[in-house]
Amino acid sequence: MTGGAVLWVVGLACFIVALLGKEVTIGNIQIPATTQKRARAGIGIVGAMALILGAILVFYPANGQQPGQAIGTSGPSASRTTSPPDPTQGSPSSYPAVSSPSPTSSVAPAPGNADTATYLADMTASGANTPDVSSWDLLGHAYTHSIGFSDTCGDAYAVNYDLNGKFQDFDATVGVNDSDQSTSNEQAQFTIYSNPGGGPARKLREVPASWGAPVSISNLSVRGATLLTLVTADPNSCVMGEMVWGNARLTR
Repeated sequence: MTGGAVLWVVGLACFIVALLGKEVTIGNIQIPATTQKRARAGIGIVGAMALILGAILVFYPANGQQPGQAIGTSGPSASRTTSPPDPTQGSPSSYPAVSSPSPTSSVAPAPGNADTATYLADMTASGANTPDVSSWDLLGHAYTHSIGFSDTCGDAYAVNYDLNGKFQDFDATVGVNDSDQSTSNEQAQFTIYSNPGGGPARKLREVPASWGAPVSISNLSVRGATLLTLVTADPNSCVMGEMVWGNARLTR
């Protein structure tokens, strides 16, 4: 039973006593009627106050909520709203765990990625010269799909590859094999010819490189080309070592 209902019962009991009370005697002494009327009036006043307080508690609860009103509503048509949990209150274990997405990186495949590259070492070469196909080291790194030419002083070596317009870029690292240390002061010349888009061939790049100082050639466009020609030479002196096109490759 709520507090308001208790006060209503007390109020009604007081009214019954005030209205129906009999004359009161203590032993042989009879309480004067005026005193009894005042007492019943006081009891009636207490009963009225109890009824009023009971009504206040029933119709106006302590939290100011109207009878039958749902928590979190602002009126009869309002929908229930739920506030997010306050992370500063309660145990952390009471809230669902939230995992941050792992950071993701989008890195483009390195030139000559195994999924997209075609190595010249695996293609058929044409022309007057036939390249050596092997693995050589340039500055401590092994280039396992390479072509090269062993210099015999002053010679130039040219080799051709049929591209059929199927490739986009040419990549390679050129230099002199690490084991040929006696050639450290000598320099070889690496030249690329092609015909991107078709038409006559033209020089795309000429790169000098020496022992201990290889040079990288990256993303050299051969888009739409039908021919690739590589020329390897030692224009100034005898290199006397393996002149290497390290992992020379074509990407689609």
